[in-house]
Amino acid sequence: MKKTGALAGLVAGFAALGLAAFNVSVDGDSGSGSGGSVTLDFEVAAELTAEVGNYFSVPDANCIDSAGNMYFPKVQVLNAAGEEVLVEDSRFFVLDVGEYRIRYSVEFDGEEIVKETIVRSSDTAQPVIELERAEVYTPQGSEYIIPEAEYSDNYTPVSDLKTGVNVSFGGETVDVEDGKFSLSEAGEYVVEYTAEDGAGNVGSARLTVNSFAREEGNLSYFNREFGAENTE
Repeated sequence: MKKTGALAGLVAGFAALGLAAFNVSVDGDSGSGSGGSVTLDFEVAAELTAEVGNYFSVPDANCIDSAGNMYFPKVQVLNAAGEEVLVEDSRFFVLDVGEYRIRYSVEFDGEEIVKETIVRSSDTAQPVIELERAEVYTPQGSEYIIPEAEYSDNYTPVSDLKTGVNVSFGGETVDVEDGKFSLSEAGEYVVEYTAEDGAGNVGSARLTVNSFAREEGNLSYFNREFGAENTE
């Protein structure tokens, strides 16, 4: 498919973006209305990167001949196994880590000209850890049950994530037994959740547990202001 017009400026624009350029020279008339040698400038990106688990927008190819006719190549995306990948609205979903090939093809002077862009996908995103809240208040001397967190990742199944929980007080590690720990002192306890995916990306989330003295005045204040429950 082609469109006539003074579009030579696009060539310089694509070159400024660092795109790979391919020139095809064909003798004779290729729809320009004049004889002689006609050159086709066909430019596509040589190599790009993508994040697995996300949509990737297929970049446009710059394809214009020396007579100012603009061509719109057909686009096909193949995965590492050579299987065609669905492209909708000029996007495709990056399902796996590895290599994808964007194949551009155009008919020029009776020949099919094909160029390719390599898209290398990788997993660099951290797992996501969601907590119901980031801070809670509870009386000193009670036992605190560590709440469950929700884990997700863009590529690694949740069941394969390496998760962990660490509790500290004043920079010192606090013992955790059966998913709970003792609030033996008044102050700030930090519950640190971690998750590591198959690519080694580590995500974290923090819950602050504020332990306060059991004096009736303090307990009444925190119940009123923060909704803390009396665990007595």
